[in-house]
Amino acid sequence: MDTAEITAQFGLKAKVLFIFRHGYKASDNHITLECLQDIMKNGVPGAAPNINVIHLGSEFVRTRETVEALVIWLLRNGVKIHERPIPSDYRLGNSEIFGLYNVETKTNMQAQGLNNYQALAQLHPDALKDWKEELEGCMEEAFDMLEEGDVCAVPCHSPTVEAVYNIFSADGQKDPNMYIKELEGIFLVEDENGNIHIIR
Repeated sequence: MDTAEITAQFGLKAKVLFIFRHGYKASDNHITLECLQDIMKNGVPGAAPNINVIHLGSEFVRTRETVEALVIWLLRNGVKIHERPIPSDYRLGNSEIFGLYNVETKTNMQAQGLNNYQALAQLHPDALKDWKEELEGCMEEAFDMLEEGDVCAVPCHSPTVEAVYNIFSADGQKDPNMYIKELEGIFLVEDENGNIHIIR
């Protein structure tokens, strides 16, 4: 499923957030040149040429680099993008959250076979609870910045995507074991009645 299919399903008035993990990271925390070149040539899975709004992502450069490469692909496909992107937002990923992945946490992750989201849920549940409240507000504010019919690309991280999914999904659909790989994502949709839907 991609952003065009989501729009077709929910109608032209729906607002869509395509929330996806950044590209492959190099040792200097930037995105690898090979990954950037691939995005500029082939786009990102789940992205279609109906994206017209760009979010610059978190406070980390790798989200901005990823989405700027996506913009080049969109422009090459004749897409008209809003001139002003949505500014980066620390709530999508910041030093405080990623600082929780310290040596002790990483040791426990390896010993217990935990992924990024599981590690926060099991080892830092209070921090995850607080962060989820921030992320919920972040998503609602992003919708407020969109016009009807806008489709916005939101680059972020793992476990950001997983946390957003588990915030907005119904109780029976929540996935405590979810893991999002590079360039994978989800769709958050606000329909014309203001109801929010999550599509994996």
